[in-house]
Amino acid sequence: MMSVEQFADRAIGWLPGARRIAALKDRLASFVDQGAQGAGNVVITAILARGLGGEHFASIGLMLGVYYFVYGFQRTNVVLPFIVSAAADQSAGRSLDDWWRINLIWIALITATLGLATAAGLLLAPNVGWVVHALEYATAVTPPMLLAEFGRRWLYQAHRPVTVGLSSVLYFVVGIGVALISFKVKSGWIGALAWIAAGFCVFAVARLALPPGPASWRSAVGRWLEHSRFAAWQSACHIPYAFYNASVVILIGLFGGPVAAAAYTATRTLTNPAISMVSAVDSLDKPRAALALVTDGIRGLNHSIRRTRRLLAVITGGYLAIIVLFPDLMLRLAFGHAYEGRGLEVRILAAAFFLMCMNQPSETLLIVLREGVLMFVIRMMTMIAAVAGFWWGSRLGGVLGCAWALLGVQAFNLIGLRIGEHLAERRGLAAYQADSR
Repeated sequence: MMSVEQFADRAIGWLPGARRIAALKDRLASFVDQGAQGAGNVVITAILARGLGGEHFASIGLMLGVYYFVYGFQRTNVVLPFIVSAAADQSAGRSLDDWWRINLIWIALITATLGLATAAGLLLAPNVGWVVHALEYATAVTPPMLLAEFGRRWLYQAHRPVTVGLSSVLYFVVGIGVALISFKVKSGWIGALAWIAAGFCVFAVARLALPPGPASWRSAVGRWLEHSRFAAWQSACHIPYAFYNASVVILIGLFGGPVAAAAYTATRTLTNPAISMVSAVDSLDKPRAALALVTDGIRGLNHSIRRTRRLLAVITGGYLAIIVLFPDLMLRLAFGHAYEGRGLEVRILAAAFFLMCMNQPSETLLIVLREGVLMFVIRMMTMIAAVAGFWWGSRLGGVLGCAWALLGVQAFNLIGLRIGEHLAERRGLAAYQADSR
């Protein structure tokens, strides 16, 4: 049976300029992937903001923050070790099938932890219903979304980006279709179900397109233990990172309550396509950076990182500039009149998210060079700045103060990462020269 990639190659061959299109196929497919997922998340969130509103939508916003927090542990313990070791493992003829079982182990651990947190919330804080509901939704959403995320990475590593793009189109259609039910059924569970159904679609495509071969649980645990030190430092780095990045809504909810959390979720939604662009680039460029280090050393890695930085500056800067120029129009198109008057907050958040996008290449360099300790120090310093900044921002005035705080935190982080990048390059070059001798 013809695979999706083979069908795409044959279809491209019939087009004018086939050779040029074929050369760009992987990059275009990665943008279809992240474009469909990013647009899907934006539209799903916009639908839920209109269909649910109030504390139901605040719970959905907090659910997303909790999900991105726990997703970070899958990323640091499964996805990143898988990416940075895959090139060397494949060169040595080692199978990658163990990583499927490693992923299942971590999903079970993460979901069990969320279940315990939900039970604790029900016992200790039953009156803070919007928070408890967020934990319930996150517990249900996490397994299918984490299965989908690893499935995507598995396909990318096997050079099947067109298949990933197809799975993300299904994610878009199914997620939006379920979210529309919120206009009839006023329940946060509809929002959770939208991501549950969308995640299972992506996972199903990955399993059907490229099922893993046989692997034992013992070999999977042994394989992970080979990377446990790297994973432990990356996990430690993730905890502070989450509180000033993807899960910053948790801090906003803590200091500002459900109204601020809901307003932030809505305004941040407009900037999400820029983050999707970063993910699209990262899906191809992080493996490329790891391969560049293996083949060309620090010079090759540096060249790969500079290419990524230039590309991100152009594509994310172009989109965020539109947000800065027309914030009120974008808010009205997405949410109707529910969040009128938030144009200034959106402008500030767009600037903050541009800095966040510019941080990604430096982080890739530190990850590929396995500079876990250095990254941990930078992220801890940024987290301390974030907690202080958001406390100050909440006093200044709700979402506006938090937006200013996020901009300051991302500027602080950018400076720290560039200094860290310089130190890591020097150390990596010295090690590379020593090995050469």
